[in-house]
Amino acid sequence: MDIVAIALFITALGFGGCLVAIAVCDLNSFTIPNSVSIALIWLFLVSMPFASSDISLASHVGSFLLVSAAGLFAFRFGLFGGGDVKSWAAIALWYDLHGLPMQILGVTLVGSCLGLLTLGIRRAASCQFIQHYVPRSRLPRLLQVGEPIPYGVAISLGTAFSAGQIDFFHTLPF
Repeated sequence: MDIVAIALFITALGFGGCLVAIAVCDLNSFTIPNSVSIALIWLFLVSMPFASSDISLASHVGSFLLVSAAGLFAFRFGLFGGGDVKSWAAIALWYDLHGLPMQILGVTLVGSCLGLLTLGIRRAASCQFIQHYVPRSRLPRLLQVGEPIPYGVAISLGTAFSAGQIDFFHTLPF
């Protein structure tokens, strides 16, 4: 393997690590640290010199701006949290405008399933039988009715499913 392949492989590992961090942090605390979004942007910028010459920086920045604008709109109306918007925008930077729709589709499908599953589990956890044995105050926050749904998990999993659309990784030798 040459130095370019090694650099892109390390970048892919860092990208995957950031996806795991987004999901785990959002599940545990319903927050996504800014440092993860910054790391994703930094990894993108550092790996640009190693990418093939046919990658359009303008297309990647366009994806970032598009997801940022849509995310700010969703944040304004309380549909997404700030960490979700920032992390999804940082992830979108990795996709060009041709690959972004697949990523959005993946996140939307996983998010829909996650939302329905979470609502169903919360409904089951709030039934009187369970409440008799486990008081509401002892339930994990994730299972409490009225709490937000950790959409960072959907963003991470949807991105993992669509990572084949990231043109940076097309140059890896495996």
